[in-house]
Amino acid sequence: MLVQYGILLAFSCVAMNHLGLIATAERILRHKLPVLNCAKCSTFWLTFGYGCLHDTTTSGIIISLAVAFALAYLAIWIELLMGGIDKIYISLYDTLYAAETGAATNAAASEREENPDNADADSSDGSVSGVWEPLKFNLPKQQK
Repeated sequence: MLVQYGILLAFSCVAMNHLGLIATAERILRHKLPVLNCAKCSTFWLTFGYGCLHDTTTSGIIISLAVAFALAYLAIWIELLMGGIDKIYISLYDTLYAAETGAATNAAASEREENPDNADADSSDGSVSGVWEPLKFNLPKQQK
């Protein structure tokens, strides 16, 4: 049961960081959340804490520790997968809707994660933006 809930916790921790929820909470609170703003750290500690709360025996704690380490490692791969999916989505969105709107920058604000203070600054939310080159797709043009 720990593994199933641990995988859900790992996905939730990565998604919170990837979507920028932790970074937004840090801006609102005006305080850094050093464990939560790292997908690996939050996955490890939440999984380990959950496991220790549900099985306080020595063997339960050791199993919780091992599962927490394994899922923390898995969290970095989930984060990489989410970043890759983002790149594909952005590329497809720009390809499909750029012709209709006249420019790719007319996308809704929720579709573009830009920092108005400093667009060139590296994000602290753990996302992999800027790592990969934009993907190129040769889709056939629609005829009118």
